[in-house]
Amino acid sequence: TIVTSVTGMGKTSTIANMILGMIRLPPHRKILWGVWEDEPEINLESLAAIYLEYSRTDLLVGNFDDEQLAAIKRVATGISSWITFFDIPFGREIGKKASNERNLDVVHQHVADSGCDVFVADVWNRCLVDRSPEGEENAIIRTQAMARETRVHIIAAHQQRFKDVEKRDDFRPTREGTKGAGAILEVADYAFGIHRPDFFKPMPRQKLEIHALKRRRGAGPWAVEFDFDADRGIISGGKTIPHDAGPSRKHGKKAADEFGDEST
Repeated sequence: TIVTSVTGMGKTSTIANMILGMIRLPPHRKILWGVWEDEPEINLESLAAIYLEYSRTDLLVGNFDDEQLAAIKRVATGISSWITFFDIPFGREIGKKASNERNLDVVHQHVADSGCDVFVADVWNRCLVDRSPEGEENAIIRTQAMARETRVHIIAAHQQRFKDVEKRDDFRPTREGTKGAGAILEVADYAFGIHRPDFFKPMPRQKLEIHALKRRRGAGPWAVEFDFDADRGIISGGKTIPHDAGPSRKHGKKAADEFGDEST
């Protein structure tokens, strides 16, 4: 599964809510989280804050009393029994030349050894040395093979091209706007684009949209709009909305027509 958006749109908050759901609801899933954009401790504290519905701004500036800090520590300890964080120095071994294959070998070993049900790579291409179209294509094919061999579901965070978004009237994520090789979405089974309308223009209420850009199994395309508390990282509610994102609105409408009723 690919989760994609431009930076700051709510990609990591969405993944955090997904992880909390997977460890809280049966069947409880064991998570291996490759945190390659931030420190694992920060992500663990953020998960605890979301669970407790605390302000993440207060968490960052240390604006909590002793009771709240104790609650965060208690919840973080409970969460850590379900999550293993994975932070490795790709390509730093003395005398070894870094490569996509070598880095993915390390990832594969961690996934296999952890006994996890779900592996989250945030952001996936940070483990790549060769980011050429051919290099990325081979890497995503290897990642898919890794998922099948280990029987682990892989969720890979990936970015949209911000310059591409700025050139369009419609700022919502698209398949074509995904960074890197086109094979990244071609190989993946599912791809979800994250969009916050208030990121680009003032709105009275914060919303977060999740667009199904690809589903190998099931009807599509579709999109769901949620209420989003950006400060607390809480995603709630949810209602179907028209999916009309694409390089042009005609493209999105054509795709929707092929699948029939967008609300299905």
